[in-house]
Amino acid sequence: MASGPSTFQVFYPITFTGTDNSAASPTSTETSQRREADISPGAAVGIGVGSAAAGVLLALFIAYFFMRRRPPGSKSSTPSDGSLSGSNNKLPQVPLKALVHNRDAPSLPTLPPPIQNDELVRMFTTLSTMIQNHAYSFFSQGSGQAKTVSNPEAVKVVLGDDSPIITQEVIELLNGPQRVIGVRFLLGWAIMSNIDPHASPDKTLLPRELIALLHTLTQNANPDAHLLSKWRHLTGTLLTPTQTPNLTRLTSLLDAILAPLSSSGDNVLNRKSNLEQIVKLGAQNGYMLLTQPTAWRFDWTRREDGGLVVFPELVQTGDERGGKIEIERGCGVGRVVRVERGVREEV
Repeated sequence: MASGPSTFQVFYPITFTGTDNSAASPTSTETSQRREADISPGAAVGIGVGSAAAGVLLALFIAYFFMRRRPPGSKSSTPSDGSLSGSNNKLPQVPLKALVHNRDAPSLPTLPPPIQNDELVRMFTTLSTMIQNHAYSFFSQGSGQAKTVSNPEAVKVVLGDDSPIITQEVIELLNGPQRVIGVRFLLGWAIMSNIDPHASPDKTLLPRELIALLHTLTQNANPDAHLLSKWRHLTGTLLTPTQTPNLTRLTSLLDAILAPLSSSGDNVLNRKSNLEQIVKLGAQNGYMLLTQPTAWRFDWTRREDGGLVVFPELVQTGDERGGKIEIERGCGVGRVVRVERGVREEV
């Protein structure tokens, strides 16, 4: 069978002058669908893995680049506690230096050191010597020897209840040939017993308020000796002692007892002035002794051989920390006089 004539179709290009090209070009959806159809699943996986590896390499390169740009020794600006801190709220870095004591700077005041035993011996030896000189100067044998005590009740008041000898024995010494011994004991006991911390606030030659407070503190069944020691020392440093009315009262009472026995004649003003100086010195010594961190007591123990203590021994009973001393130590300021058959003899 003969074939028919061939047919040819000729396509001529058509030009669109409008802005809408949707009719001439395929849509984006159609294009992506054709692309997805052209990529196999294996190729897609390979592309994903390659992209991830490239991203990791890029990040490492950037990190390495910035680390190379940081100056050596610098630290991260991020606080160690994880808090965020921008450049505007960073705390200034303060260099720390070792603390060094500045010897030129004023230091805290310290308590004065305790008085040495040698100084205490000097203080109370001076007092004992002044009492002895007063007795010999104004009450030795002479025109007043025949006189007697006119006010026994005043003697009893001065001696109190704790005197080592009774009132009548003291009066006999004052009225007899051992008047000097009697005067020495009377003055020594009147002063030393009233500078004892245990003395009554109504009779003490020390600041009355201080003694009253000390009695209150020591009424505790078990007071802390160390704290009491510090308190006495600190109080003595801060407090300015004033003359207590008891000092004037005791001086007047002693003068009333001794004035009738004086052998000084018209030298009354000197005798009274000297007596007042002795009592004041005793009060000063007592205050210095009380306000020391160490503890002391006055020993009036009467000797078995008949010796009479006219001035007590000063015995240390506590150390500088208020602790009790196992073996008490005397300072050697005590004065003992033996009284036998009308004969006076220093021991």
